[in-house]
Amino acid sequence: MTVRFERLYRIFLYRVVDTELLSAGSDTSRLLGQLAVVPVLFGVGFAFGALGLDQANRSHQDTLISAWGLEHALIATTMLFTGLFTVLSWESTFPDLRDIMVLGPLPIEPRSLFFAKLTALGAAQATVIAALNLLPGLAWPLALAPPSRNLLDLILMPQLYRSLVAFWVTMFAAGGFVFLSVLAAQGILAQLMPRRIFLRVSAWLQLLSFCLFLSMHFLQPVLTTVAALSAESNQHLLSALPVYWFLGVFQYLNGSVHPVMEPLAARGALGLVIAGGVAVILNLLTYRRRLRQIVEEPELVPGATSPWSPMFGSNVSNAIFQFATRTVLRSRQHRLLLAFYVGTGLSTVVLLIQTGVGRGMLSPLQQARTAFASAIIVAAWIVGVRVVCSLPVSLKANWVFRITQISPAASYFAAARYAVLALALMPAMILSSAVFISIWPWENAVRHLLVLTLWSVIVACSSLRGFRKIPFTCSFQPGKSGIHMRLLGVVAAVLVLGKATAYEQKVLQNDVQFMRVVILLALLAFGAGCLALSNRRDGEAIVEFEDEQDPTLQSLGLYRDGVMAE
Repeated sequence: MTVRFERLYRIFLYRVVDTELLSAGSDTSRLLGQLAVVPVLFGVGFAFGALGLDQANRSHQDTLISAWGLEHALIATTMLFTGLFTVLSWESTFPDLRDIMVLGPLPIEPRSLFFAKLTALGAAQATVIAALNLLPGLAWPLALAPPSRNLLDLILMPQLYRSLVAFWVTMFAAGGFVFLSVLAAQGILAQLMPRRIFLRVSAWLQLLSFCLFLSMHFLQPVLTTVAALSAESNQHLLSALPVYWFLGVFQYLNGSVHPVMEPLAARGALGLVIAGGVAVILNLLTYRRRLRQIVEEPELVPGATSPWSPMFGSNVSNAIFQFATRTVLRSRQHRLLLAFYVGTGLSTVVLLIQTGVGRGMLSPLQQARTAFASAIIVAAWIVGVRVVCSLPVSLKANWVFRITQISPAASYFAAARYAVLALALMPAMILSSAVFISIWPWENAVRHLLVLTLWSVIVACSSLRGFRKIPFTCSFQPGKSGIHMRLLGVVAAVLVLGKATAYEQKVLQNDVQFMRVVILLALLAFGAGCLALSNRRDGEAIVEFEDEQDPTLQSLGLYRDGVMAE
């Protein structure tokens, strides 16, 4: 039984990333390694924050209380990362049809599948938590330890190791609470709804959960002082915000518990037990019935189709545009990934506006902050559309385009780029126009929309350079994008964009300077469009359906009678 469970666990753990969407010879570990850099970078900031705690002019107890704010932020970030990754792996506790067809004839009990799936998902979430807290887990126990005369006294101090254990237990408990709460919600819905309805509702619940985690992280009030935690008016908030529960858990385990933290720690322990019990019991009860439904019932019933659909250029352009549009509307994975990019842009805006860095970078005027927010969110949407268009909805779909490719490859490239531009620009600009015309004076709104449109064209066309794929049909090569390096470029671009939007607000009322800005942006947009839409290599290239990595060794292609010459 142990050997069987271990093998199932390894299989499900390696399939955290859907291998059917990957190209041949893909290295999944490379992608996971680059994604792990993102929480590690956040952890670096929290580690430096812990080392910056001042213990010189205050008592040790005052230092512990002053650290509540940073501890709250770290716990909240841990819960946010865990929640986002749990939402991305929505419904992964249940095997798919392929798993059942392969493993069903084998003597494997459903509960073994369930616990193997649950353990694999838990291990993936634990990896995320460990990556985020790797450096803070070393820095915080040192920062919270009582003052010592030398290094030897610090190493032999029992409080140091107690803080170390308290830190890691708290972080894994906070992340586990979020993970188990999402599984419990899925178990409740699976008990109440038929599977077809559950699948339809799940698509919207994923987006709702995503927005909920971001909102709770960035919009929750900061109550990290003794007065705020003791105030009677704040008790209803403290009872509803799990972040403060686990802040109390950390204080209790660390031995530095304040009277206001005792009820919070009790809520955290009780919430973790309830979430774990409900998640395991309900999902286990649903498992056997759900396995039969996966085999016997179709996932979704086809909806009503409209007899008319708008034309978009030539037959090739119309086919690619219709395919791309309907994929975005129907694929919940791609919609969720789009929501991830938009939510990341929104969270970046909120974080910059709330922090001192953002206040120094942006103009104090509310109108300038709104313009900055629109530029960031629109750019996040465009980049999100470009990224999701590179991810296949199903590799079985690209054979239709392969066997019907009768036009030159350049026509497919142009059609694909126009389709991506339409998906990226039209929704963003329509929504932006509705928002700014309703909240700004019409003259300022029209001028800002003109600047925002040119900025959107620059971002969209720049992202399409070298794009030679049909959207949603090419296999995915993990790790090829180099997300860990591009993140640094995004940080620099955001800082520059903050200054640029502040300057834009200064020239909105000056006709001459505004026209200079528009002309400069128009020239940049024209240049980016020329590079993206009229690539000279289109006539020599072929449509890409397999995203293959460049070989380490290049062959000269010298053959004799069909055999490579030696």
